[in-house]
Amino acid sequence: MSNLSSEAVHYNQEYAKKSILIVGNEQKGVSNQLIKNSDYQIKIPMYTDKIQSLNVFVATGILLFNMKQKSQ
Repeated sequence: MSNLSSEAVHYNQEYAKKSILIVGNEQKGVSNQLIKNSDYQIKIPMYTDKIQSLNVFVATGILLFNMKQKSQ
């Protein structure tokens, strides 16, 4: 999401063995209630000023790949 709180954690962190990844659509994102009840939000750093956010499918792919790598 492009409007993360300042408490969002880096995507390269360790995940709990049983984790749920919730992604919202590009127009509405995730509901405030889901965000409030989540343990944390995850951010994928952008290393350029030319890109503000990633397509939801690209971001999901990056996160799922990273979660799989961490679980092995």
